[in-house]
Amino acid sequence: MSRDTSGANAIETRKLEEEIKKDRESLLDEAIDNVIDELSKLYESQEKLRDEEMELKEALLDNTLYWNSQAEALAGSFESGEEYAQYLSSLSREYAEMTLAMQ
Repeated sequence: MSRDTSGANAIETRKLEEEIKKDRESLLDEAIDNVIDELSKLYESQEKLRDEEMELKEALLDNTLYWNSQAEALAGSFESGEEYAQYLSSLSREYAEMTLAMQ
């Protein structure tokens, strides 16, 4: 139709070209919208993972601080290192054997 020299099909050709142009723009807009939606979902997922990671790190820190304070309290409750070693020996046969081997 675009090779028609009489001009009879010129209007129809322009209409079809405009329709093709609009369809291309529509497809491109739709593709861009899909990419934006997927990027938004990815961002939300990453944000959730970061929040969960922070919660885990805070829990680990709290746990570490708790057990450090417990260990310090236990170690401070003995008057000497020997008394502490005797206590540990009473809890663990392996520790008692290791302590004897080290002496």
